[in-house]
Amino acid sequence: AMLALAAAVVGTALAAIAVDVLRELARNAIPRVDGIVFDARMAAFAIVFATVVPTVAAVAGALELRAAPIEAIRRGGKGLVGRRGSRRLLPALATGLSTISLVLALTLAGGLWRLHRVEPGFDAHRVEVMQFFRVGREALIPFTANLLERLRALPGVQGAELSSAPPLSGIGSASITVGVVGRDGAQSPHAGLRRVSEGYRALLGTPLVAGRDFDAGDRRGNEPVAIVSRGLARRLFGDGSALDARLVLPLGRGGESVTCRIVGVVDDIRNNGVRNAAEPEVLVPFAQQPINAMAFLVRTSPAAGAGAGAAMAAVLHELDPRQAITRAYALDDDLADELRAASFLARIVAAFAALALLLAVFGVHAVAALQQRRRVSEHGLRLAIGASPRRVAAGVLAESFVPSALGVAAGALVVAGLLRAFDLDMGVVARGGPVALAFAAGVLVMALAALAAAALPALRAARVAPLEALRDD
Repeated sequence: AMLALAAAVVGTALAAIAVDVLRELARNAIPRVDGIVFDARMAAFAIVFATVVPTVAAVAGALELRAAPIEAIRRGGKGLVGRRGSRRLLPALATGLSTISLVLALTLAGGLWRLHRVEPGFDAHRVEVMQFFRVGREALIPFTANLLERLRALPGVQGAELSSAPPLSGIGSASITVGVVGRDGAQSPHAGLRRVSEGYRALLGTPLVAGRDFDAGDRRGNEPVAIVSRGLARRLFGDGSALDARLVLPLGRGGESVTCRIVGVVDDIRNNGVRNAAEPEVLVPFAQQPINAMAFLVRTSPAAGAGAGAAMAAVLHELDPRQAITRAYALDDDLADELRAASFLARIVAAFAALALLLAVFGVHAVAALQQRRRVSEHGLRLAIGASPRRVAAGVLAESFVPSALGVAAGALVVAGLLRAFDLDMGVVARGGPVALAFAAGVLVMALAALAAAALPALRAARVAPLEALRDD
């Protein structure tokens, strides 16, 4: 109880410091992070819990004196720290729980690695965004053309384009029903709609799969045109060509249908974030279908430095001092925000998994060392009558490692069930899937750690001198 109390006080003090550090690390990843505090109630709970549990375990061990006094006397007062079954159960339980935490942490890290490698379908590097809603409708096209011209003239600006809704933003985005001329309306899927300027696709670096981009001729009075994403083209036309097909889109006033000819197909864009699948998209020229939701995107040169956002705002206010800006930000910051919370969670889970691994290793080593110390006489006698040190070490190692191996196997079964419950594919071992790799790596690391923890007491048993064994007896 005294040892438990001392450890609880030290651990509580370290936890209070760690919470302050973690709160600062999570400031940009978790909302309302200032509400995460380590107060007196938390400290009291930690101290009571960390003191009561070891004390209960100690009392349970002390009760064995009353249960088997003759056995205690027969063994010369040794071995009063628990039955043989409990000595086997504790390493198995520790390694099992550590296997679960380690595999889940590696799985989470693998998922985060995959998120970092997902291609969003656009290049967000050095792209500044300025969003607002414009009052009035008839003057939208001259206003946007004037503002784009001024933005492109800014120092360090490589290009400026317009969209009704930029990537990763819910402001200004819309979903419509896409119909095909000559088909039943029941077959019309839903797709995202964005009204964009001519060079929007090129500015973001989205690949053009087929056809052409919008050009200066795609304006009011000319034939309505549209560009669709690869996923929508495949859904509507299968393996056939989508070019020159005619879509029925609700683009007119009051949702009136407008027939647009498909002039291009672009690669899929993850406008809803890299954690979500790319949704079908339709792009139409802003000059043909204007709307008051506007987002101006500017790509700067590497040498431009900071200040592009302020320069964009200054140009807008020169053109119209009364125009309010809804939001101004860097596009790559929004993309980083997609991963910031997951990165923080992965680091925390990995830290706890590492602590669980260390506790399991120390636990296996402690039990193995205790067993080896209690059997010094036996090991010395066996060595004295001719047993080889290798055989003695192998016996001690097997006795210590087998319960740990059983714990690793049990933990592996539990975590496999958890991964299946969370609908993560465990059937991709042959293809080197990240979940299967994390599973195999976690089980292997835990098994090797348990083997290393049991190896030192086994080597010590093989080096016992007979005279030392006699003195111990």
